[in-house]
Amino acid sequence: MRSDKRITLYILQSQVNSMVEKILDILQNTTSEGADINYVVINHVRDAILNVNDRTAKQKLWEKAVKYISENESRVRTEVQSVHGESFDVWRWIGSANLSMTGEATDCKYRAGRRIVDVQYLINEVLRFPHRTFFFCQSKDVFIKNEVREGFFSIYVLRCRRCLKEQSICSEEPESDLMDVNLACVAGVLSIRLDLYQLGELCSALRIPAVSGKDFERYRDELRNIYNDSKFGSEDSFETGRISTSTPTKLSEGHSSNDSERIRCALEDISSSLADLDLQQKERAFLQELSKDIEKIGMLTVDQSNSDLWFKERQKRLTASNFGRICKLLDKTNRANVVKDLLYSTFKGNVYTNYGKQNEDNAIRQFEQSTGKKVRKSGLLISKKYPFLAASPDGIILEENALVEVKCPYKARDLSIEDAFNNKEILFATYQDGKLSLKREDKYYYQVQGQLHVADKEFCYFIVWTPKGLVYELIERDELVWEKMLPKNSPRKGVWQGQAFDTDPGAANSLTHAPTPCLKIRGMLEEGAGPLAATAARDAVLSKIAHRCRILHCHAEVQCGVVYLKCGNEDDASVAFKNLHGWWYSGQLVTVKYLRMERYQERFPDAPSGPPYLRSAKPCDD
Repeated sequence: MRSDKRITLYILQSQVNSMVEKILDILQNTTSEGADINYVVINHVRDAILNVNDRTAKQKLWEKAVKYISENESRVRTEVQSVHGESFDVWRWIGSANLSMTGEATDCKYRAGRRIVDVQYLINEVLRFPHRTFFFCQSKDVFIKNEVREGFFSIYVLRCRRCLKEQSICSEEPESDLMDVNLACVAGVLSIRLDLYQLGELCSALRIPAVSGKDFERYRDELRNIYNDSKFGSEDSFETGRISTSTPTKLSEGHSSNDSERIRCALEDISSSLADLDLQQKERAFLQELSKDIEKIGMLTVDQSNSDLWFKERQKRLTASNFGRICKLLDKTNRANVVKDLLYSTFKGNVYTNYGKQNEDNAIRQFEQSTGKKVRKSGLLISKKYPFLAASPDGIILEENALVEVKCPYKARDLSIEDAFNNKEILFATYQDGKLSLKREDKYYYQVQGQLHVADKEFCYFIVWTPKGLVYELIERDELVWEKMLPKNSPRKGVWQGQAFDTDPGAANSLTHAPTPCLKIRGMLEEGAGPLAATAARDAVLSKIAHRCRILHCHAEVQCGVVYLKCGNEDDASVAFKNLHGWWYSGQLVTVKYLRMERYQERFPDAPSGPPYLRSAKPCDD
């Protein structure tokens, strides 16, 4: 028990230390970027470090980190500043970060942690430390007093405790033939199709101070210039190895010669990675932007077509009124034309749509009078799970967790409800024995189901109105229909396709009993996949096993392409293993390994240890 407690305390302390490192990086980078303001609002720092969904769970860690900064970090001062007329608690960076190559000392303290250094060069420089005579100094008397960093490159101020002599040395030889460490790191990151965020997470895990966003962009641009110069310059530049002044004659000592073809291939890889990275970054940034202010947008757009914001936000998303059109596309249909029509349509309405808008309020008012229900206006509702999907129902009934969708057929404007159906002026539904039934294959049914799932409601009152009466159908949310719609709306959705080998007790690929309740699942997620793929993989796991065993926690890690699973106990883990290991998922073979509980808790300290258990909206059929 004492050992477990020490492990828990160590994990918590490591998390606090990591958070402090990130805070200091933000403060230092803010100062180094040359801004006139050298302070940062504390809440803004929190928002940059903690995801919205993690803030409640990690509030205590954040408070400990803030306390540590306030009590122990002399380079940071806590103040109250007026920002845009409001008072905020801020952190002001007061430590100097200026140190010239001549070794002029600063007040900046050395921060403990790991660094990337040229070991032989650093040792030689330390051994050559110019001690003063007659003090009988030794190498052990030398310590690091100050450090100034530029990305992964550092200048250290060494000081002797005995003679008090100081000397500045670099983390690597400035005139080395090796590629600049910052360029090398950024080139390596780009070559394996990672980005600044993932580099930052790696540095945080290794406790290495990270590169600022501004510096990362600068190094990336320099690499792009190197590539362009080498591509369009003379062939001699390759033979001599002098691509540019910042490019070394050796890419890495003992690993790659300065061969023109290898340099060309490396730069080609970097160039293609840059293009892919730009696209990935823009995609991620766009999705993050779509997730902002979802509830606020809903409240500000209740006027719908009379609101400029409604048009602006709707244009960024696929709306429920188009779900039917998308889901009914044939495989041979050219998607480019559909996308072009959705993005650049000049349709402003016609006699049919204008008639519907003019009479929508009349229909809702008559519905309220006949049913006694209160219908409230609805703005643009945006899916929290898929923020690129949205819907604009005609109304909401809060008391019933229901929506209202109204259709006012122009062709039935002079007819009663019964005559309109008898004369086949209304084709999207049937009307028999006084009951309305929307056809399940009609585009309006896809629209209704899309609205229910985007808005997370249970029912929709589908109303058909003419000046001579109205009729409505109460349509329930249908998970099966939504599951069938998703492959069209989200091409990253996966499918279980049978088992490749036996995992029953006694089989070669089965353990008699699970040694731990935690599992590590590979084969469902590609490394670096987007958030949609992660959500699809997690949903697929839960749909496969959540009705068979108790699941406490499930997380899809896109950086390493792994799904992590924590079950209720070892018996539940055995069931999960049997139903996942060796199965085919979207053409990929899924493999499962058991993960020690302490390793799982170290990675996911906030993972629950007891109920409630996770459930799937729709269990899949094997």
